[in-house]
Amino acid sequence: MLKGKLGVLLASLMFSSVIIAENKYNLYAGLDLQNRHMGFKEKFGGPLFNKNSLQTDVYLGVMLNDHIGLESGWIQGNEKTNVRGLQAGDFVPGDNVLAAGQMETDYTTVKFNGWHVHLTAQLPVSRTNAIFASVGVVQLKLRASISVFADETGGLSAVDVAANRRTFAQRKLIPSVKIGGRHKFTEYMAIRVFMDWQKTGKLKITSKQSNFSAIHPKNSIVYGLGLVVTF
Repeated sequence: MLKGKLGVLLASLMFSSVIIAENKYNLYAGLDLQNRHMGFKEKFGGPLFNKNSLQTDVYLGVMLNDHIGLESGWIQGNEKTNVRGLQAGDFVPGDNVLAAGQMETDYTTVKFNGWHVHLTAQLPVSRTNAIFASVGVVQLKLRASISVFADETGGLSAVDVAANRRTFAQRKLIPSVKIGGRHKFTEYMAIRVFMDWQKTGKLKITSKQSNFSAIHPKNSIVYGLGLVVTF
């Protein structure tokens, strides 16, 4: 993973160096604070995981002309936790149903990261404002875990909690469509707001510990607010 990050960073820096040397296009860099809203399908983690998680996006971009640009960056999410109880009739991830008299209390975590590349089109609507749309891909990695720390018999021991812990991880190329607006408040600085639809429903992850335990997220909507600096 580290090699992948370094490769993307070096490629971006080399590309930026060529652009700067030619002094031909407009470069920009930015930092976005984002909230990802993503539920899970009812039978595959729906009741257990927190649907909202914060993430940041650090990116470099280049406008090839007044309307078309390319942008690439790295998304880093915060780990989101949740505690939820399941009763008889509820689904345990993997299409398994708790039988009569059964219950469990679960502690869950979920986290995202990955790089992205987007082709951007922007339309200036005034001297300081523009609207934009982007299409691209996100090489997203989702990591999650479920730990059962209580059942119908009461609290479980630390050994049992560790033995019952299920972990999930998958990296996949996800389509992304983004729309938003940009306001320039100095010659070189702007803020932007946007909404980003990502097809995270492509992910379906089987537990590393059991083929009978699986999670399946729905598609995501990411809301973002960012600061952009133009060079």
